[in-house]
Amino acid sequence: MVKLIPVLLLLLSFTASAESTKEILYEGQQFESLELDNKKMETRYRQEEVDDTCTREIPYTENVCGNETRYRTQCRSVPGYNDCRNVNDRVCRNVTRYREECSNSGGGRSCRTVPGRRQCRTLPNGTERCRNLPSREVCRDKPPVRRCRNVPYNDRVCHNTTRRQCDWVPSRQVCEDIPYQEYVCRDVTRYRTESYACTRTIQIPYEVVAKLFESKIDVQFRDTNESSKANLIFDLDTEGKVSLKAEDLSELPALILAKKKVEATDSGDTLNINALYKLNFLDMNSILAPVKQPLSKFYLNETHLAFVMGTVLKPEGIKVTVLIKRKDKTVLSKVLEANQYRLKTVDTGTKLDLGLKQFDIDLRRRDHKVTVKIEMSFNDLILNLPTPSLVNEKTITIKALKD
Repeated sequence: MVKLIPVLLLLLSFTASAESTKEILYEGQQFESLELDNKKMETRYRQEEVDDTCTREIPYTENVCGNETRYRTQCRSVPGYNDCRNVNDRVCRNVTRYREECSNSGGGRSCRTVPGRRQCRTLPNGTERCRNLPSREVCRDKPPVRRCRNVPYNDRVCHNTTRRQCDWVPSRQVCEDIPYQEYVCRDVTRYRTESYACTRTIQIPYEVVAKLFESKIDVQFRDTNESSKANLIFDLDTEGKVSLKAEDLSELPALILAKKKVEATDSGDTLNINALYKLNFLDMNSILAPVKQPLSKFYLNETHLAFVMGTVLKPEGIKVTVLIKRKDKTVLSKVLEANQYRLKTVDTGTKLDLGLKQFDIDLRRRDHKVTVKIEMSFNDLILNLPTPSLVNEKTITIKALKD
C-alpha cells in the first residue's frame, strides 16, 4: 500500500487542476487561447492472499451386505413336431366367350320418275276444263338394315385354391437364464467431507492513470455577419480528441464554419496536443438562400428548363439534380455539371437556365413531372447545433410549351 501513495497523490493533484471542457463567449474578439487537460484511466489488479476454509474428501471403507440378483442357465428338450398352415395357390384356365358384333348395310335415297298426264275437271256450268301436268321425280329415304352376329374370343379366368401344407420341425434344446437372489457382503469405499484452514488468492482492482492529455487551443475569429455572438464549447475526451460545438446567439443568424489543425507530441505518459481553430461567421440567410428560399417560376419548353432559387453567392458550393418524367417514363435523370447550365441574377434571386438539347431528349407538348433538388456543401466544418438543412427540393407538374 505504501507504493501506491505517490500515484494516488499524483491522481488527486491532477483531478484538482484538470479541466476537460471549457466554454467561451464570442462577442467580436479576434483571438482566444485556452488549455484543456484530461486523462485515460485504466483498471489494474494486484494479488492478495486471504484466510479461507477449504474442504476435501476423505475416503473410508465400509462393509455392506445385501441381496444381489444372480442368473443360472436352465435348458430343456423340445420334441419334434409338424408345423402346418393353409397355403393359397393361384389357378388359371382359358375360357371361350362370345361378344356381339353388328354392322349396317343397305339404305340410302331412292328416286323414280312419274310421267306427265292430262288432268280435267268439270266446272259448275257443265264446262270441262283440262290442263297438262309435267313429269316429276319422286324420292324417298330407305333406312339401313342392321345385321348382328356372335364372335368367339378367349378369356383368362383365375381363382385361389386353398391347400394344407406341413413342415417337420426336429427336436431341439431350449436354454434360458433364470434369476435368483443371493445374500452377499463386500467392502465399499465411501467419502466424508472434511474442512481445514487454508488461504486463497484474490484479485484487488485499482485505478491508475494510463495516459495524460494536455492540450493548448488557439482560436482565430473572422466575422462577416456583423456583430455575431456565439457560445463555443471546447472538449478534450479520454482518447485525446479535441472537439468544438457552437451555439449561435446572434441577432442576425450566423452560419459558423471552422477550419481545424491539430498537432500532437507523445512523450510516453503524456500526449501534448496543439490545436488551431479558424472560425468564420457568415450571414446564414444569405449564404444558404439557395436551400432556404422556395424554388419558383418554373418554365419548360421543348429545349429549355428554367426556375428561380435563392441568390447563389458560391456557385461552386451547389449541386443540382434534375428529374423529368412523362407518365411512368423517365425522360431525364441527371446530376448537372457546372458547365451544363447558366446562372443569372434576377430580382427574386438566381435564375438557372438548362439547355435540354445537350441531352438529346424528346420533350413533347404534354404534361411532365419535374423534380429539382438543390444541395449545398462546404469544405469547412459546420459548427451550428442543430446543423441547418442543406437540401432544397421541389416537384411540379408542368406542360412543355412549343419552342
